[in-house]
Amino acid sequence: MRVVPIGRAVRLRDDERDGVYLAALVVTPQWACITAGSWTRDPGGGVRDRMWFCEFTATDDTGTSYKMGYNGAGTPQIQAGPFELAPQPPAEVRWLDVRPGPGRPAVRADLTAPAGPVQVTREECSMAAAGLVLHRAANRMLAYWEPDRRIVNSQLEGFGATVAALAEAGGLPADSPLPGQLAALCEQLGVTGHGITAAPRHDLPEPWRSVAAYHLGENPGAGTHAASAPVAVVLPELDGVRYAVAGLHTGYGQTWLHVLAYGTLAGGIDPRAATSWWLRDDTGQWHVAVVTAEGENYRQLLVVPPVTPGSTALDLVVAGQAARARAQLPLTWWSPPGGSGTDLPRR
Repeated sequence: MRVVPIGRAVRLRDDERDGVYLAALVVTPQWACITAGSWTRDPGGGVRDRMWFCEFTATDDTGTSYKMGYNGAGTPQIQAGPFELAPQPPAEVRWLDVRPGPGRPAVRADLTAPAGPVQVTREECSMAAAGLVLHRAANRMLAYWEPDRRIVNSQLEGFGATVAALAEAGGLPADSPLPGQLAALCEQLGVTGHGITAAPRHDLPEPWRSVAAYHLGENPGAGTHAASAPVAVVLPELDGVRYAVAGLHTGYGQTWLHVLAYGTLAGGIDPRAATSWWLRDDTGQWHVAVVTAEGENYRQLLVVPPVTPGSTALDLVVAGQAARARAQLPLTWWSPPGGSGTDLPRR
């Protein structure tokens, strides 16, 4: 599995106000795709018509042509997803000319430029699947919290029965702090109806405290203008799966992260439950990331709070049952026309 940063913008219209940002190429022995995010000419307009992406094609330096099948999701403001390439490009391909339709100008994606230096580490850890279930519940609560709490209240209604069943089955050690920490987090965020009977423990993990403080206004984040970054890194194996992080898009108060998965998880565990994703920016603010859309190999993660284009780097922490992967991701931002003024480079 390899990932190559691209970082090029493809215009859909002549006035440059509508287009697609190509973030990175991801290649495995069985498939290949280019991750992408689109910007809209009208942030308050309707949902983007996916038909605009149906005529994308690519041609490599040998003259071979490729179909590009788009499979994305998002909001009226931001759409993101992978363009799947067919046929499979050979490893020696030097560049791809990506064309958004007949008669439209092509944009060249250089595939020979190496990714920037990224420090990646893997450390052994031991976390029961039950512990990851509780972490995932906390992550989703922090990702979808809103002032009236209707969404998270409905998601965690009766969750105490799950906690009790995990403990009864021996999945949670009797002295595990997680049930009490989750109860305290619910208490802090005003989430009710969860049914967790453990006494609240206020020694919350630092990432939980950071995102909770953001929601409660103690650590407010700045509004985000539209921008993209071609982050590209393959993580060490976690529970039988390799993950490639392949692009970040932010704007209009939301951030999306591209992740591609390759491999088979030990025990057939769902990848959404088997990993916990967190990022910390260079100001010290933590960001939780949860899966909101997925395909067979593709994962689109919502990042909360949104990452601002003022950030120059992110520390990524991904936890599985047997190990934890860390990566330091430098950020080089690109902004669409009108996305941020003149402070960000445009190619």
